[in-house]
Amino acid sequence: MSKTTRSLIFAALALGLAPDRAVMPAAWAADNLVVADGPKAGLKWDPAETPQLVDILNCLSPDHPAVRVSMRKSSQIGATQIGIAWMATVMAVTPAKAGVVFPTLATAHDFNREKLAPHIALSPALKTVVREQRSRSGDGSTSLNKKFRGGSLVLTGANSSADLRSKTWKYAFCDEVDEWPLDLDGQGDPMEMVDARQIAFHASGEFKKFEISTPRIKGASRIDASFEAGDQRYWHVPCPQCGAYQRLIFKHLTFERSWPYRAHYVCAANGCIIDHHQKRAMVQAGRWVATVPGPGRHPSFHLDAISSLLTTWDMIAKKWWDVQGDQQKLQAFFNLWLGEAFEIRGEAPEWQRLYARRSDYAMGTIPLGGLLLSAAADVQKSGIYVEVVAWGAGKTSWSVWADFLDGTDTADEHDASWRKLDDLYHRRFPDAFGNLRNIEAFAVDSGGYC
Repeated sequence: MSKTTRSLIFAALALGLAPDRAVMPAAWAADNLVVADGPKAGLKWDPAETPQLVDILNCLSPDHPAVRVSMRKSSQIGATQIGIAWMATVMAVTPAKAGVVFPTLATAHDFNREKLAPHIALSPALKTVVREQRSRSGDGSTSLNKKFRGGSLVLTGANSSADLRSKTWKYAFCDEVDEWPLDLDGQGDPMEMVDARQIAFHASGEFKKFEISTPRIKGASRIDASFEAGDQRYWHVPCPQCGAYQRLIFKHLTFERSWPYRAHYVCAANGCIIDHHQKRAMVQAGRWVATVPGPGRHPSFHLDAISSLLTTWDMIAKKWWDVQGDQQKLQAFFNLWLGEAFEIRGEAPEWQRLYARRSDYAMGTIPLGGLLLSAAADVQKSGIYVEVVAWGAGKTSWSVWADFLDGTDTADEHDASWRKLDDLYHRRFPDAFGNLRNIEAFAVDSGGYC
């Protein structure tokens, strides 16, 4: 065997034994992921439209040392695309068992129908690796379980204890965590259940959890707590005039009271006027800056509409004036446009503070988190006032049902109001999972009428 032949053989062996070159998720997505919705539908994902997302996505690479990544965000800035791109690289490049957790199972179904399944169908690199959905085969994918060689991707809800207690995941994507219940059917915090799905990988350090959400109420926000536990990175951009890098914040955005708003930004360093047409180049030249770096702090990112290329400063100005005088709309502005949790100030009227903490559920049903059902009745001369209340962790309560049981004379034990109260006592109320629950404690203030 000649020296040249031996050299060629050894070179081939060395090439075969060398580890695969790391594929960065952002680069893979730019080359392979076809966007399924929005103004860029049908085109490959373009990082130039959302330059801030590149570094966030690359923190999710198996080669990055972080095992936890957090993102506090405003609405509609392309953040969900990061989760899709990450899960796409898991399916196509680094197969493993992974899970995506949404606030509810219903939102998981919506995500698959409107986003994930269309992305798989449009992206050849995904379509060839994800097994087709088959109704009569356990080997095929389903709407909530995408199977591929070397792994699977489960979509579930933070209201599903079955999935959160029975799976093992190397990778976990937690979406809109501020919408998750604080307690899942009396079994504890669903985030703790997600963390437990990854215990098997603790020793090797080969796991990752990505949390994203639009925040809600200050002091009761999961994503706020997660962001503040991290190194708190903000997107800093250079002023087109003086070159000073700075974070774009709302108080330096200047605009008129009515259309045309003529919104522009005032440089925090030297007072330079930055017009909106300069925004794109400025944002694309930006970089992430960790404001609280240090050992033990994971990468945590904040991104809002002011530095987003998907909306305009004039639209932010219009929205600001639209919400004035309305506490509920003001909270929505802080949450959805600034990506900030809303602080319910002490000087606000009591009804406004309570109104901001309301939740949406059907009357006569026990919402998610309700553990104990009680009722109280106040007897009056011609009827009985009654309220049924569900109680949860931390003295949380929900009014399930309230009414006035009218009668004629409650001093008469045969009065119609007492029959109605007896019917209520035996009534069973459906909870969030369709179970029927009895009232477990009943108090009656007779008031001397019986």
